[in-house]
Amino acid sequence: MKKKPLILNVYYNLVAVFIQNLVSLLGLSIISRKFGPEIFGEINAFISFVAIFIPLIIHGASNYYSREYSRNENETATLSRFFRYTFISSLILVIILGCFLGGTKLYSVQFTTIVVYLIFMLIGNSLDIQWLFRMKEDTKLVAKTSIVSSIIFIGLIVLFLTKMTIEVYLIIYSFNRLFNNIIYLYYIKDKKAIFRKTRKMDKEYFEDFKPVIVLSLSGLLNLIYVRSDIVMLSYFGFKVETGYYSSAYVIINILFVLRGTLISLVVPILLKSFNKSIDYFKSKLSAFLKLGMFLGLLLVGVTFICEKPIIMLLFGKEFINSLPAFNILLGMTLVVYINFGISATLIVTNNDKYFTIATLLAAIINILGNFLFIPHYGMVAAATTTLLAEAVILIYSLFKLRKSSLALTKLLVKSNLKIFISGIILIIISYLIKETLQVNSILIGILYIVIFLLVSYYFKFFSKNEIDHITKVTK
Repeated sequence: MKKKPLILNVYYNLVAVFIQNLVSLLGLSIISRKFGPEIFGEINAFISFVAIFIPLIIHGASNYYSREYSRNENETATLSRFFRYTFISSLILVIILGCFLGGTKLYSVQFTTIVVYLIFMLIGNSLDIQWLFRMKEDTKLVAKTSIVSSIIFIGLIVLFLTKMTIEVYLIIYSFNRLFNNIIYLYYIKDKKAIFRKTRKMDKEYFEDFKPVIVLSLSGLLNLIYVRSDIVMLSYFGFKVETGYYSSAYVIINILFVLRGTLISLVVPILLKSFNKSIDYFKSKLSAFLKLGMFLGLLLVGVTFICEKPIIMLLFGKEFINSLPAFNILLGMTLVVYINFGISATLIVTNNDKYFTIATLLAAIINILGNFLFIPHYGMVAAATTTLLAEAVILIYSLFKLRKSSLALTKLLVKSNLKIFISGIILIIISYLIKETLQVNSILIGILYIVIFLLVSYYFKFFSKNEIDHITKVTK
């Protein structure tokens, strides 16, 4: 399989993820307009609750076996170990969550729908081998698969549009996830690897489980503080605010698309660079740190300037009250983009335990903050604690890497200070012009993008060598 440069892989991944998010947004937009903030909030609270546990299946497994594959490109052996873990973990979670949700009746969703949703969603995630194609640095297949499954998803939405209910939407949504990942299995060379039992189920059979679970816990904790705010808003009775907050988070998740796409591609590249030399790795990392800051300021800036028309277009005037929480979440999004290269570094340099500890601290802060302040301040408290949690991950990660030969804090500041100052100044000026002169938000947003790109060119944010690192194949 011929490798493709990062910029082309980013293109294919963006096509894939954009299409997935577009059809998801279509479904959510239909639900929000049909049922209003309260029901919309309950749907998202249910989806968020289940999503918290998905990293136990796929997060640690994809990261761990990506690293294993980078050391020994034996596809059959790696997939056999991967599926061994994901199948077992998904089946356990289907049973546990099915019993819990059916017994507690936290949501008004019918028990049959809960069971079907869990089977489709969790088993579907156990089949997710996108990481393998990203490791091969050829992700055209990911884009093709997303297009096929998304066409089917849109077809099902249109087919059941007149009979759309919470249950119908949840089943269609989870089936799309399952179908999307089943397609990948067709392209595995040795399909028997999925079911191969390499040895009897003794202690050695589960030898991979410990490091995978450690990595999975970081993903679980990350989802706890990212998703628990919606779950807790619903739990504390803020039904309408849960809908507002959910609509804000749908937009934030769209902003996360590019970041998630990049980190899934950058980790394999940094792994190979790290195995070559520290200096080569640092030159690569510096370019990616700049890229994270640049894209974060570009996306957050234009979204902040155009926030009102964006919310009204996607969800309607009824959801305009989400703005206070939305603005705080935009700040959190910028922190996430700044942390883009640092999170990847922890994985690449075998400092997984520090990433787990960082997410544990963040999860504790987020959960305690939600319990203490959501009853009094609602969705604003939820957004603020999420921002604080992301800041904790960034600071703790830098603290733990400060003594390494990478000198990461110095590298981060050196790489990003000029970009950060320029971006913040432009955002402030653009916002003031919009508010004082009452100029059209979309027009100001376009102007901000153009000026920011011109400034980046004039001040040479990226050197020629860094552009090569970003755009060319890692040999």
